[in-house]
Amino acid sequence: MGKGFMAPSVDDLGLQRALNASEARLIYVAVTRARHLLDTEGIAWIDATERPWPTPAGTARWPAGR
Repeated sequence: MGKGFMAPSVDDLGLQRALNASEARLIYVAVTRARHLLDTEGIAWIDATERPWPTPAGTARWPAGR
């Protein structure tokens, strides 16, 4: 992955900003298109910033029976 994907910056209070949606999609494409070997060192910061996607009220994450 190299160093092409930098962690989101922090705001004036020191809180990390949200990951830009278009950058997240680009990272997803890069990761899912790896053919032989994926070195994730360049996106290791994502483990510390990953948050679950919000689930809209009244919906389930998995279909019934899973």
